[in-house]
Amino acid sequence: MKNVTSFNNKVVCYSCMLNGFFCYTPDEQNCCTCPLCGELDLDAIKHDNNFFCKKCKIIFLIGCIHGHDNTLNNCYNGHLVSKWLHIPTNNTYIGMPQFDNVCEYMDEIKNISILEYICPNNGWKCKNSNDKSVCNLR
Repeated sequence: MKNVTSFNNKVVCYSCMLNGFFCYTPDEQNCCTCPLCGELDLDAIKHDNNFFCKKCKIIFLIGCIHGHDNTLNNCYNGHLVSKWLHIPTNNTYIGMPQFDNVCEYMDEIKNISILEYICPNNGWKCKNSNDKSVCNLR
């Protein structure tokens, strides 16, 4: 496991074409796309409302609404870990944990306390959405 402080994303809002850290929740299922790689995991691993991306090996939250109407398929701004504590060592990290694999995630998640999240999109709203809610992390 390592602490990650920078990363790239490949996710675009299909309505406004904005590049950002977006999560899609198709048909309001108990799954979502990763805000970094955009992959949908129908067999998602979830712990305390956090999702784990098996490809990127990170944890994230489905965050505030980017766009929500008939054309946007429930698009959210992904909220990423920005500060966390490794409980056994009592070390606090600025960034987010990235795991080596699923087994390490399953073993280590109990040893992590997430202290803060960040909305890297700063609560962006899709220009084609009629949603007026405000991000609580801004």
